[in-house]
Amino acid sequence: MNEFVQQILIALIPALVIAAVTAYLTVKWSIRQFHSQRWWELKAEAYSQIIAQLVDLQYYIERSIEMLRAGGELDFETNDELYEGYFQAKKYLRKATASGAYVISDGAAAALEELMRGLDNEEPSIALWIQTQHSAVKECAKKMREYAKVDLHKW
Repeated sequence: MNEFVQQILIALIPALVIAAVTAYLTVKWSIRQFHSQRWWELKAEAYSQIIAQLVDLQYYIERSIEMLRAGGELDFETNDELYEGYFQAKKYLRKATASGAYVISDGAAAALEELMRGLDNEEPSIALWIQTQHSAVKECAKKMREYAKVDLHKW
């Protein structure tokens, strides 16, 4: 091999090795960044949906409280909006509770479990039952906002 070709190979081989290592690391870091962003999006969507359902649940409970204060009876069968909205929100939150801390933080999952226990409690009167549920939902929504702030900002 002549001296010119040897000099080219000596200059070219380190450049090719550096280019290959750089390309490998760039792809690896890009994939890691993609997964991290996707995971953050999943977390954000989960918290957003849970908080939206808590707001809906709070709305339906407050409507029930208004009906009782106005002297009416709480009759879910005649008020389809309250009945359907309440149970759909509760159903979603029960599913989120069952999935636990897969996407959301352990603390957020524990807050949902506590809420479900509060929603399943029976009270001696309908007014006390609704008030207990209202307090449980408000407390869970407050906790969930705090957990979401902490969990989403660390990403």
